Amino acid sequence: MCLNLLIGLFLFAAVVLNGMAVWRAWCFIKNRSRVISEASTTRGDPRHSIHPENFRDGFLAKAGNIDWQPPVTLMVPVCGIEADGVAHFSQFCRLNWPQYQAIFTVLDAMDPALPMLQQIQPFSGCEVKLQVGGPATCANLKIRNLLNAFPSVRYEWIVICDADVQPDPDFLENLMAPFHPTICSDPGKEKGDREVGLVHSLYRRMEDPTMASSWENVWINCDFWVQGLLGEWLRGSDFAFGAAMAIQRKTLEQIGGLEAICDYLADDYQLGHRVAALKKSLVFNPKFVTLQTNSQTWSETWKHLTRWSRTIRVCRPLGYAGSIITNIPLFALLGLFVDPAIFLPWSGLAILLRVAWANQCRNWILNCDGLWRRWWLVLFKDMAQVALWVLAFRNAPIEWRGVRYRLRENGKLVALPRNLDKLSK
Repeated sequence: MCLNLLIGLFLFAAVVLNGMAVWRAWCFIKNRSRVISEASTTRGDPRHSIHPENFRDGFLAKAGNIDWQPPVTLMVPVCGIEADGVAHFSQFCRLNWPQYQAIFTVLDAMDPALPMLQQIQPFSGCEVKLQVGGPATCANLKIRNLLNAFPSVRYEWIVICDADVQPDPDFLENLMAPFHPTICSDPGKEKGDREVGLVHSLYRRMEDPTMASSWENVWINCDFWVQGLLGEWLRGSDFAFGAAMAIQRKTLEQIGGLEAICDYLADDYQLGHRVAALKKSLVFNPKFVTLQTNSQTWSETWKHLTRWSRTIRVCRPLGYAGSIITNIPLFALLGLFVDPAIFLPWSGLAILLRVAWANQCRNWILNCDGLWRRWWLVLFKDMAQVALWVLAFRNAPIEWRGVRYRLRENGKLVALPRNLDKLSK
């Protein structure tokens, strides 16, 4: 009886937490729709001004209504070829912004993306800079890439963007909107009390025909962004999603520059955490950014998700340990194993809710309708997550960009001795 009660409580808690997460996602999508609608109807209308009251749930309600467009430096660290090659990289140079600098930076002169980057031509308002290698040395190769290019940064406002992001023409408009001079506080607080310190982006990935990549897409499109919104609501915003971030140079200097996070695996989390420690707000981009779809094997997906799980665990040890409570299929199956007669209807209902909610979150972020034909991957992902949750607590090496590291409990990376030559190139 006690075991039945315990499993029942865990199952109930899992359903409640998932329901809260879906509710937060619905709030974001509802307000996001209003943001885009209002922005499209008021864009360029001088009668409308941006005011702190336009903030709802951490993002701006007048994202497109900008009469303030300072010069921006866009930094894109590149490692390897992205899909569509030159055409993809050229998108970063065709953004609706009057003046900006696009810096593409690679670590190695032998990088296969380099010939493609050399073919990029500057477009109106965009200055293109290509950085190859440099003197920086640190464990995190992405930050090392950025440090090499940082002396070439010309402007006060800096946008850091992963190379696999597919930027829309209004990419910079949405990222820069919350920094408008009239936006300097959270709603309900005195002006200047909470300066906007960093804008970061929730991201999505379009569907892929391969099953292994679709498995990872469940994490991204059904769960990760939803859990991020719930975490922000429960704990407050002190972390960042690193696909696309905007920050002011002076704020970056106040946290010690990129050097302060150069040896951490979760550089985006560390950046957001340090900005939040300055008592500055972290604000969500009102639009999702879309990542390139790269087909992966099962082995590649497993390695990626293992590294991802360990990254989250070292950033939020207690939170990650407790995250197992949100796994509906785990407790539903445990209930069926312990007492099928009692748990059959409740477990069945809980699993149906899990699949329906995950499918709805996927439809929201991908802007589509209907039941996903691979809905069963939601349950497969949840059960595989149990194994990944256990493995996340092992102090085993991780592999990132071909380099094997030991991950310390504070989240810092230490390259294994036989990999040091790769870091010295």
